[in-house]
Amino acid sequence: MSKLYIVQPNDTLAQIVARECPGASWRQVALDNEIRNPDLIFVGQQLNLNCVPIIPDDTPASAADTAHLVVPFYSQEDQDAKRSGTDCGPTSLRMVIGWKRLASGQVDIPAPTVDDIWDGLRDAHGNPIPPGQFISMSQLRSISPQYNLTLIERLDATTEVIQEEIDAGRPVIMLCHYGSYTGSMSPFKGGHILVVVGYSPTHIIVNDPLWWGTLRSGGDGRHILRREFEAAIDSSNTKLDGNPGNVGLFVQP
Repeated sequence: MSKLYIVQPNDTLAQIVARECPGASWRQVALDNEIRNPDLIFVGQQLNLNCVPIIPDDTPASAADTAHLVVPFYSQEDQDAKRSGTDCGPTSLRMVIGWKRLASGQVDIPAPTVDDIWDGLRDAHGNPIPPGQFISMSQLRSISPQYNLTLIERLDATTEVIQEEIDAGRPVIMLCHYGSYTGSMSPFKGGHILVVVGYSPTHIIVNDPLWWGTLRSGGDGRHILRREFEAAIDSSNTKLDGNPGNVGLFVQP
């Protein structure tokens, strides 16, 4: 059953769904209404409530068809991300550092900043990385143990493999061809790194660091059409940037 609801003072999304649609998922309502931050709803806002109960785990259904992990969002244009305009990789790593802290019951304190991560990166000869150079997935993997993370670089990161990782509660850092996406804030079309944080039947949900200023929130939980995401990570497009396809960094449990 679907119905329209007008947000009232002191409402929260979880309270609305629990009261108006018992048994339904507030995450699904957020996805249906394109709410990027469930903590930001406004008095007078109209919500379409599709009151479909969550399928219990003991039903013969397959896996749940939506998931969205809590992963702090950082922009590569934030004030503490000024070493280079090519710091999508360090920014994505910073988001996963924040996720690991929250998942461990810790507070995501400001340090390290994206600039701190950049300063710690080294090339194959042990030299600092100069501004303007694209950071490789291998370089991110190499520095991750400094932040209590062990990342595994995989070359088989299809959407199916990524979804299995999301279902296990872990985000995935992905290399992609940015020109495959529509609706981006930046006109950039080259190689890009972002964090996959969820999925729905029609979209892959990412934290895309290439959003800033007044539109910064657009990168937080950005919904990308599955066909666009699959094209962006496929070798037929990543090769345009000199990169292999289906490359992801997976958190070792």
